[in-house]
Order: sequence, then structure tokens, then C-alpha cells
Amino acid sequence: MENKELNLLSDESIVKMAQEGSSTAYEYLIDKYKELAKIKSKTYFIAGGDNEDVIQEGMIGIFKAIRDFDDDPHGLAITVKISHHAEQ
Repeated sequence: MENKELNLLSDESIVKMAQEGSSTAYEYLIDKYKELAKIKSKTYFIAGGDNEDVIQEGMIGIFKAIRDFDDDPHGLAITVKISHHAEQ
């Protein structure tokens, strides 16, 4: 599936595809949310590190959000979960 087609799907659907092994879906989500990691990184500091280290921590959070996402009955959207993980 190409990125153009992924634009038509919900993030939750794309996450499920990524969890099932679609590297295209995974890359699409990482590209979509990497700017969020950069924005969030500006409010954090790692002693002895630089801004790129904080951005990498945010990217790890995005990977974890995709990996751990389950469509729970409480209805938290994947965008909220990614935002939360990017801040940790």
C-alpha cells in the first residue's frame, strides 16, 4: 500500500497494519509524527545530552505507542497515545 492510500485511512487502521508487519505503515506513522517529537523535545533537557538526544527519546516513545497500541474501549485515539509517549 502506498502513502497516498494510507492518507485515506484512520491512524488506528494504519497502526494495526504496522503491528501486523507492514513496514510502509510503520514508516508512514513515524514520518507523520516525527515533527511532534521535535516540537515536544524543545521543552525537555537531558543532562549531558543535546536536543537530538531528546528527539531520539521522543521517537522511541512513538515506536512504543505504535507497538503497544490496542483499540481499547475507553476510546483514546492513537494520536493522544503517541503524544503521551513522545513526552516520556
